[in-house]
Amino acid sequence: VFLGDSLTEFYKIDEFFHNVDHYNRGIAGDTTDGVIDRLYDNVINIKPRKIFLQIGTNDLGFGKKPDYIVENIRRIIDMIQVQLPKTEIFLISLYPVNPKAAPYSRFVVGLRRNKDIDCINERLVALSKELSVTYIDVARFLKDDKGHLNVEYTIEGLHICLHGYMTITEVLRPYVF
Repeated sequence: VFLGDSLTEFYKIDEFFHNVDHYNRGIAGDTTDGVIDRLYDNVINIKPRKIFLQIGTNDLGFGKKPDYIVENIRRIIDMIQVQLPKTEIFLISLYPVNPKAAPYSRFVVGLRRNKDIDCINERLVALSKELSVTYIDVARFLKDDKGHLNVEYTIEGLHICLHGYMTITEVLRPYVF
């Protein structure tokens, strides 16, 4: 199961990972609260072998603080580990943003700031160690030399284009198979 928001929903997993049975449980606009609310129906009752979790950017977009986001991600992982103790959990870093990728990017990026994203990602590294889940740092492969989402990988500074998803796929491939 790939679980997250629009960055997951728009990821055409079946086109990148042939012969992998999967469920894409990304929902555009979703937040950590939304994942908590739908976790049982959308994920736990499927009983997957692996879960790839990437969520939190929309929380920033709604003004939530890094502490709130990390604690909700902790709750999500705790819920999965209690209900599905044999399921492998892969925690994917939040992706960077680029408020200058296009003329309207600052409106799309909104309240999301790379310093907050980097802070969350640093805390997710520690959280993954604490909870014994695998952290996958996709963000570093998506950044330009200024630490922003590389314009070659984005549609408008937030969402990922085909070239970006190709890069993400190469990072995730060893964990999927």
